This record gives sequence, C-alpha cells and structure tokens, in this order.
Amino acid sequence: MRRSCSLWAIVWLAFPALCRGAEAPLVGGPWGDLKPIAWSDNLLANPGFEEGPSGWKGVPWQAWTQADEAVAHAGRRSVRFQDTRSAPWYPIVSQAVKTAPGLHKLQGWAKTQGVTTQNGGARIGIDRVATSAVLGGTADWTALQAMGIVPGDSVNVSLQSYLKADGSFWYDDLELRREMPPPVEHFLRYPNFRGMLFEGQPQVVRLWVKANPSPSLAGQKCEVLVTLRAEGGEPVARNARPMPQATEEWVAELPVPGQASARSFLIETRVVDAAGKALFEQTPYRIVRVSAEERGKMRVWVDDRQAVHLGGKPAFILGIYNTSQYWEDPKAWEENHVAKLSEAPLNLIINYWQGGTPPKALHAYMDALLKHGIYYLQTANNWYEADQWYPKNLPWASQGQDTLAREYARALIHPGLAGFYTADERTLPELPPYYHQYRLLRESVPDSLTLITQNRPEELARWRDVADVLSTDPYPLYGAEPKGGYPLGMVADWTRACQEAVQRSRPVFAVLQYFQFTSKGRWPTCDELRNMSYMAIVEGAKGLLYWSFGNKGLSWVKDLKEREDYWGRLKRVTGELHELEPVLLSPDSPGLLSEQPAAPLRVLCKEQGGRRYVFASNPTDKEIKATFHLKAETKGISVHKEGRNLTPENGDRAFGEGLGPFQAHAYVVQSAR
Repeated sequence: MRRSCSLWAIVWLAFPALCRGAEAPLVGGPWGDLKPIAWSDNLLANPGFEEGPSGWKGVPWQAWTQADEAVAHAGRRSVRFQDTRSAPWYPIVSQAVKTAPGLHKLQGWAKTQGVTTQNGGARIGIDRVATSAVLGGTADWTALQAMGIVPGDSVNVSLQSYLKADGSFWYDDLELRREMPPPVEHFLRYPNFRGMLFEGQPQVVRLWVKANPSPSLAGQKCEVLVTLRAEGGEPVARNARPMPQATEEWVAELPVPGQASARSFLIETRVVDAAGKALFEQTPYRIVRVSAEERGKMRVWVDDRQAVHLGGKPAFILGIYNTSQYWEDPKAWEENHVAKLSEAPLNLIINYWQGGTPPKALHAYMDALLKHGIYYLQTANNWYEADQWYPKNLPWASQGQDTLAREYARALIHPGLAGFYTADERTLPELPPYYHQYRLLRESVPDSLTLITQNRPEELARWRDVADVLSTDPYPLYGAEPKGGYPLGMVADWTRACQEAVQRSRPVFAVLQYFQFTSKGRWPTCDELRNMSYMAIVEGAKGLLYWSFGNKGLSWVKDLKEREDYWGRLKRVTGELHELEPVLLSPDSPGLLSEQPAAPLRVLCKEQGGRRYVFASNPTDKEIKATFHLKAETKGISVHKEGRNLTPENGDRAFGEGLGPFQAHAYVVQSAR
C-alpha cells in the first residue's frame, strides 16, 4: 500500500496544471449548459379524454378499459384500466399519429390503486421507440415519460396494462411532442479529445455546422457566424455564410494563429441578424493549447487518428468487464482474478461492482493490474443520489453527487487509472445529468477518458458530447439459434452507427458478447468471437471490450473444464488481435486497392512493416463472392492465424474467395519484391 500512496503523490505533484487548475484548466470540450429543447404543440387528439374515447382505439373494451367520469387528473374524464388479468391479451389503448422523423417526447399522468402484480402496472409508450417506467401499487397522479427517435412519418402511442396487471389504474392529460430543430447545430470534429490542441498536431479547429431555417427567422436577413475567440479576449478567426433557405450542412475550418498569445479559446456558433445581433447561439466549445511537455505527462489522451494513448504509448484497446469483491492488498486482487486475466493480452478492465469502493482498495487493485499492463476504468454510473447504488459509504457522498464526482475521482488518481465508465444503456431523459457529470470529471481528472455504452444506435448522436468514447453492445447470440446462424452482422451495423454518430471524428469501441444469452442460447465459438471482432474493426472500432469475465459471464459457468474452454477461446482471439496491434494502429490505406469492393462487403486496408493487410467483413446472411483488386503485385496471400493461403490472380494483382454468412477475415498481402 505504501507504494500505491507514494505513486499517487508523485502523480498529483507532477500535474499541477492538469489537476489543480493552477492556471486556466487544461481541458476543453463543450463549455456550458445544454440548450433546452424546443417542442412542438401537442400532436395527440383528445389528449385528456374530454371527448370520451374519440381518437383512441381500445376504449371501451368489455370491462377492462373504460372512459371514467368519476376520476380525472384535470378536466372531467380519464381512461380506466381495471383488473386486466383475465383479458385474452394485453389491453392497450392507442392512437395513431402523423408526424415527422426525429426526437419525440410522450408524457402523461397515471394513477394506480391496488396493483399487486409483480413489476406490473401502468406504462405509456411510443411503440417500437421508447416506454416509460412502470407505475404499480397504489399511487396518486404521477407523471410518466418516454422519449426516443421516431424513424418515420407516423407512430402509435399506447397506454398499457404492463404484464396484464390487477387492480385499477387511470391515464389522463397525455402529450406527444416533436423536437423543433434549433436554428443552428454544431459538433466539434477537431480537436477530437476534450478540446485539447496538442503541439505537433494540426493547429486548426474543425466544426461541423448544420443550419435549420425556422419560421421564426422568416423574412429576416440572417447569417450563421462561427467565431474562434481568445478566451476573455477578441476573435482570432471567423467563418460566416448567409442563412440558407433549406437545411444545409458544412464544416467550418478555422486556423489557430501561431502568434496568438492566448492559451485557451472559445468556438462560438450564432445566428445573427443584419446588425450583428445574436438571435440564437449554441453551447460553445473550449479549445486549449497543450504543449508537448504537458502531453508527455498525461496518462491518457487521444491522438488525431483516434488512437488512445495509455502510459505514453498508443494502444489498440483490448478490454474486459468483470465483477468481484474488493481487497486492500494487491496480492489478494492478483490471486482472485488479476493473474488469470493476465493470461490474455488485455490492456483495460471495467470491474463494475466497484462504483463505491474506497480509494485505498482501488489503488491496490490498480497496482496489481498495472504490473500486467492493464489499465482500469472506474464505474461512475451510480454516482447519483437518486441511484439505488449511490455510494453512501464514501466520505464525500453526504456533500452531494457533484462533490462526490469531483473528490472521489481525484482520490483515485493513479498511474493505472484510465478513466471512468459513466453510462450503460441509459435513456434519453437521463442524458442531462450524465452531461453534467462528464464536465465535472474531465475538469477534475483531465488526463483520463470517459466511456459510455449504449444499446439504441439511433440515439447515439445525442450522446456524442457526453463522453470521450462512445460504444455499443450488440449481443446477437440471443435465445435459440435461428436457421442460418445468429445475426452477427449486428456488430457491424451498430459499430458503423457509432462512427456515423461521431462523424468519424472520435474514437469508438465495441462491446462484444462473451456470455450465454438466455438458457436457450449458447456461448460464442472461437470463430464467432473472431468474426465479431473483425467486423467491429472494419467499421473503425479503436477498441474492443468483451462482456463478461464475471457475473452472468464466465464466472457463472459451473463446469471448470467448460469454463477453461470458453476462456481459451477469448485468449486465442485476443492473442491474434494483439499480434496485429501495430497494424491496427497504423493509418488506413484505402489506396491499396485499385477499386473498392461493392456493398454489402466491407473492407479496411492497412500497410505496416512492408506488408499490406485487407480486413474484410460480410455482415449479411448470404455468402459473398469477393475479389480484391490490388494496385501493386503480390507474391502471395495468407489469412491471419487461420492456416490458409490464397493464390494471386489477374497477373498477381488480385485475389478472392467466398465469404460465408457473417464471416470476416484478415488477409496478409505479401509484397512482390
């Protein structure tokens, strides 16, 4: 423990500017509160049932759903569900609504009486998009809310008896509203890590801008003005263009003057009138210059190719989730699971049962992990007072969640701390507090990163300024295996959605299935683990994490021989990937092919150490006959770690083979010289 404490002290003293804010904090990124969302008028007809069941389907339905004139939240009526256990199917009251694609919010009021069905009760939903929490028991009028992205121009809203609940419950005063896009949106593409403009990298700011002409601006002569301003001073660069008549997107690139004495800048986007008056402005981003010396002291940062640097070296992330109790002795951690984990070439771990573990024990954990080159992401998604797992045991907890986030995070500073795991499969209504926490964490521990994992690909763009790294967790091996195999292409689709959400300007990870999903499912084979890994890599993942070594994963396998077999599969695949790390960290080389293969085949090309590499993925359930046309000749092609070789074709400038459903391979192309 002495070594852990002394290391902590060294790290703290080494980074006064990073950690203590001796001058302007060495961190940037979104620099202000989220802009409030503007919502449309209510899209529902007869939202309070004042006209009885008009506009709604499913009322009345025998004794189970009725318009009720004796109970109301406001007005004179509500709709009542009563003892729906005997209904032949789930009772639903619904309304079809014409709308437009985009973010929608459904909210309303519910009241319950005598609901005893476990986990059952009143629930509202935007069908196939989002549902609210369930209200059971006996409760007075309570607000329910669901929010999500509607993909089309119509949607159904439903009032439900979730799990065919007993008792009685009422609904009233429903609202469905669509987001009205702001006049201008923006997203910082570069600098790509916390607004840090590193010495030795391009000294420019690249900002994606989207103008959305709104009725409120009709008839006015406006322009969209992007300004790079020295913080507390004058503008040093600007980009302006007239407000378009239709929605338009562009990238504003503003040079950061080398002669500017300012250390920090604000990038501001406004809609201004002819006199220069701001009619609307977005939340600014803060940009901070970081010297090579300062960057050299950082434990964690991200370069301009989206590669994560750990302890001064770029790394392709190979990580795993785990669960365990905790100890204050590094040897105990080592004996419990760290030694076993070190059999695989992992460099990152999330032990998500440690969200309230005392710093002394976590320093011991990081001591044990770092001996094997493994860095640690601390779970922070329970650091909210409303969370049932809020760590009340910690000394800062009683001072509120903001103090907890700041002080607990600082107390964890250690050479092996990679950062914080801040959100796991959260919903859009929960986003604002996570955004706020992200601001606290990046200012408290600038040389760290935050990771969130989501399972709603269509919502990812909403979360891109809430963390440094986005990931998704597609788990395709669910239930009984379908004819034709499990749809592993889900990994490619979700990883690509993640890249599109961040406009390929931030690192993205993929969380891959390493467990049996339901009793009818099975564990992924070695080939499936490899296929899923390559699929994510082809789509641009800069890291892979596997769920899970612990609870509901490997530790739940009772048969020790079977457990060792599953562990051996992951060791083999991660070993193959680790061997390719220099390749995976090299720049993309699309010019290796003279023509790009047609969709749906997906490819990623690299060149490293005099060899060419073609990673290919078939995300479909049909075989693809693939031919890869090379710009330069080859003397041979091998398939990485599969013990196969392919014969060059077309004058040694092509090769090909069939890729079966959901297959992916790494081809090593030998130079002809």
